[in-house]
Amino acid sequence: MSAIDGEAARVATLAGVLFGLTGMGSAGVAVTVPVVAQHFGISVASGAWILTTYALTLGVAAAVYGRAADAYGIRRALVVGVVLMGLGAVLAALSTSYPMLLCARMIQGAGASSVPVLAVALISARFDGPIRGAGLARLTGTAVTIGASGPLLAGLLESAFGWRVVMCLPALGPLLVLALWRSIPSDRSRARLDLLGGLLVVITAGGAIMTIQSPASGLVLCLVGLTLLTVGVPGLVARVRVRPTGFVPMAVLRTRGLMWVMVSASVIPTCWFGLLVAIPGVLAARGWAPIGIGLLMLPSALPGIVGPRIAGWSLRRHGAQRAVGVAGGVAVVSVLVAAAGAAGPTVLLVFGMVLVNLAFGMGQPALAAGVSELVSVESRSGALGVASLIFFVGGGVGSAIAGLAGVTGAPASILLLASVPLLFATVYLLCGRERPATDREERR
Repeated sequence: MSAIDGEAARVATLAGVLFGLTGMGSAGVAVTVPVVAQHFGISVASGAWILTTYALTLGVAAAVYGRAADAYGIRRALVVGVVLMGLGAVLAALSTSYPMLLCARMIQGAGASSVPVLAVALISARFDGPIRGAGLARLTGTAVTIGASGPLLAGLLESAFGWRVVMCLPALGPLLVLALWRSIPSDRSRARLDLLGGLLVVITAGGAIMTIQSPASGLVLCLVGLTLLTVGVPGLVARVRVRPTGFVPMAVLRTRGLMWVMVSASVIPTCWFGLLVAIPGVLAARGWAPIGIGLLMLPSALPGIVGPRIAGWSLRRHGAQRAVGVAGGVAVVSVLVAAAGAAGPTVLLVFGMVLVNLAFGMGQPALAAGVSELVSVESRSGALGVASLIFFVGGGVGSAIAGLAGVTGAPASILLLASVPLLFATVYLLCGRERPATDREERR
């Protein structure tokens, strides 16, 4: 293995561990949702907001860090994000009320959102060609392995020390940034951030999540969500037209094939976050303790070991756009299998989680590769930010739909979860067949 290969492996592994900590904020915490709900005297459906708020801010703030990396450099943006993630984790562990816990989780998600987009931007900026693809695959594989091991670690820690220690785990993030310090690019373009555009994105995404979750959370939340959508959608459309180089760059929206890759990829976190909420809830209702849930979900770490090779093969054989479609198809199957498990054998729940982790391990590097292929280097961080926005807002949608289990029942809510990726998969098959090479040739 050459020197640069060794450096790529080191950087990708450390970045993957950091990425995995953000996964611990969802996969690990998911196991504790029934316990936390009982502690604060709320329903499990309401407790799902622990994941929904995290996923929402994870998605919304990702685009901010993408644009901030363009303006101030990857290093500065990553430091700010990881410090916020650690602060939110500590505040979550110290929470004395459920509203305080949700606020802490929002802070944690707002910081953690820097990691997915900037870890990918780091690999994309440091390495090229096959080494970049291998680095992205290792990054995702490491992250999936750690994230999938999160339920077991969280179960062990919860049984020994309580749920607050689980909340505090992402506070280890700054140590990994120090280990990566010399490898993180600090170049910047000094471009100005479009704060109004960012605010409109937050309003629109928040309105969508609140509206979806409203059947389980009440009429007030529905009205607030619809109001935010009424303000956010037309405002965001107008802002993009007035400032085409702003928070959501017009060039990104007009890159043929790119938006379809982003939207198609979002079905994967929709399924992933949805099953992270649904499966522990089903198992808890069947009498499983957090440590038992963690042990049962441990096999879902397997895709983190084999996923990078499958992802690399899929990218080489099918290209980024088709690889996203394949990963989305696997995610749809995972949800259908889990729905059968919610109404039948527990082993199907485990198999569903294995499949959805495999889809995540395939889809994340395919999305990053697709963006890197279709977008110029100077706009790459911003485009990755928009991609992460769409990707993780899909996660917020998934956890919100799974939170409807208290209204519809677990099997029905999981089947409803499947309707979103099926819709996006249909859109991909109908509209996502443009060739990336054509877009690159047009830009030249």
